Amino acid sequence: LDNPKYSLLNASRDDLILLFTGDTQFNFECVPTNTACKEASATVRAKHGLSLDCGMTKEAANAANLSEYERKKYVKECLAVESLYANRLTSAYNSITKPFRDVMVRLIESMHSKPTALIINGDLTSYGHLHELESFQREWLHIPIRILPGLGNHDYENNVNDCVSNHCANRMLF
Repeated sequence: LDNPKYSLLNASRDDLILLFTGDTQFNFECVPTNTACKEASATVRAKHGLSLDCGMTKEAANAANLSEYERKKYVKECLAVESLYANRLTSAYNSITKPFRDVMVRLIESMHSKPTALIINGDLTSYGHLHELESFQREWLHIPIRILPGLGNHDYENNVNDCVSNHCANRMLF
């Protein structure tokens, strides 16, 4: 593969180039063993009295005199912080952390012949909720090539019978 003929960055216009990635999973909390991610959300969790999994029981919210709207807002804020952390890459050569999307854009821009499409396979969101889909769209749909998203179980299976009229599952077919 040292042969320049096979170099992805030097592909010809006649080559079909497809990029693949998966599991962007916006607004999905980090696993408890991901200590760096949990450290990233520690301030938000402490500020709002959230548990390690970004949760807050209705009883705890009532004790803190929070409305259901406020409780959900704080949980979403924590999940958004963890999701942004989880969707970042750290360079092996330095400590600069970049959103994965930015790394993909830089790769695409550095290529002599642009890829035909980026296929994002599965789990675009955590539960298919509107704010998760909007986060995905805001982060990915401006990339300078065609995006071909594929749904995963978190986009439809995890939210069937979880939203009014199953609208979360339907919405993911944007």
